[in-house]
Amino acid sequence: MEFGGMYARVWDPMWAGVKADDPDMPKIREAVNAANFNFGPTVVLTAPNEEGVIGFHSRRDIMLHPVCPDNVPFVKAVLDSFFDAKELVRSNYQQINAKQMEAQKNRRPVGFTTNTQE
Repeated sequence: MEFGGMYARVWDPMWAGVKADDPDMPKIREAVNAANFNFGPTVVLTAPNEEGVIGFHSRRDIMLHPVCPDNVPFVKAVLDSFFDAKELVRSNYQQINAKQMEAQKNRRPVGFTTNTQE
């Protein structure tokens, strides 16, 4: 956590990683972008490290006011929301992957057939 006055930035660092050359990277990025449209933690992807791994991190900015009686349940809800963000990325990826697999399955082959009996 980083603090600045009444504000705090909460990080959930490196909860997942993927190789930069993973063929599913476009679908992963799409899943992360879709998850980031929701309210709550923002999923951040880092640049690849020396091993070529892109790290997944989440962050959320909150305000903690000293006279607010609900700070404790609020912080608990914020921390719980990090689990929701991870699950949302995973479910978005599964939906995107399923749609692409269904689209490939329904494609008609390109080409032509020949009549071998004539």
